[in-house]
Parts: sequence; structure tokens; C-alpha cells
Amino acid sequence: MDRYGPDHVWWRYDPVALTQRQDETWHARNFRGLAEALRGTPRCVMSLLLSEGSYAHVAKRAVPVLKAMDDRLLEWPLAQKAQLLAHLGRIAGSCGIRPEICAQPEVADAAGLHRASCMDLQLLQRAMPGLPNLPMKPTRNGCRCHETKDVGNFNTCDKNCLYCSANKRLDREESIVNQISAESAWLWPEPLAMPIPPA
Repeated sequence: MDRYGPDHVWWRYDPVALTQRQDETWHARNFRGLAEALRGTPRCVMSLLLSEGSYAHVAKRAVPVLKAMDDRLLEWPLAQKAQLLAHLGRIAGSCGIRPEICAQPEVADAAGLHRASCMDLQLLQRAMPGLPNLPMKPTRNGCRCHETKDVGNFNTCDKNCLYCSANKRLDREESIVNQISAESAWLWPEPLAMPIPPA
């Protein structure tokens, strides 16, 4: 932030997982610590944990991990979820941060918070003056992103994070992570031949 300025720092509070242990009090305390440490950054994008669509693999991963921790996911009604995110939004606002909700318009509207786009053209142009207008290119329902290019490729990370849309294969033998070359600037001996597995 010191090198580029606060407009270059966008952060996410994602996913907001609701469990027996991670209740409203836990999230409020955790979020406040982050917001105070990142005071003055222009925005925080929040979203609730998803377990359907492209994230259908999440529950399969998370349930046994939570069970081993004597914890479990909770199903909350929309009004309760919105109440929590509205509270987190007030905490963000008190730190000069605009709270936003990603790709969940019904939650954003119920919480009275701004509908986010990860690739927000207005913020991109503030961070990179002279950037031309970019067309809208949503990646899923409720997405408001403008067209950009991701760096990297699907299923190439070996960190095994439970909640990841880019890496759905925790089994290293089924991913292409073993084929990556750390010596190559492209992380691949022949970048044009790099396989692109299905998302």
C-alpha cells in the first residue's frame, strides 16, 4: 500500500462460512481486526460460502474436515445472513472501507450493501489511469465483472485449500501441478502446449 497507494489494494472476506463455531460473534471479531488493519483501502468484497454450481465440490471437502473439528455447517435463512453482512458492512464503513457483496444480489439487496464486481471498471481506472473502457463479461449468474485476463491455469496449485474454484482436484495425480516447471518463466516448458483442463 505504501508503494502504490490504497486504490491498488482490494480485499475479500470470502467465504463467510456459518458454522457452530464461526457464528455472528466470531465473524464480527475476526472482520473488525482485518478492517482495522486495512483501514483506508477502498473496498472489501464479501460473499457467503457457496456449495452449488461451480462450487458443488465445496461441501464434499468441508463436511469431513468440520466433523473432525467437532463443527458443522449451519443453514441460515436469508434474513439472518443479511443481518450479519449488514453488521460487517457497518464495521467496514467505520474504517473508511466500502463493503460490497459479490455475485449474490439477493443478499446484497437484503443487507442494503453495494453489489460488487471483482473487476470493477471504475476502480480499475482509478488504479490505472488511461485504462480504456472494458466490456462487461460476467463469469456466472449475478456476476458484474468487466473483461479481464486471469494469470495462471486451473488445477495447478498444490495448496489444497478447501474453498477454491480454480483447483477442484485435491489429488495431485489427477492435477497437472506435477508437470509445472519452476525453472520456466511460463511455469511450463512449452507455454503454447500447456493443457487447459475443464473448470
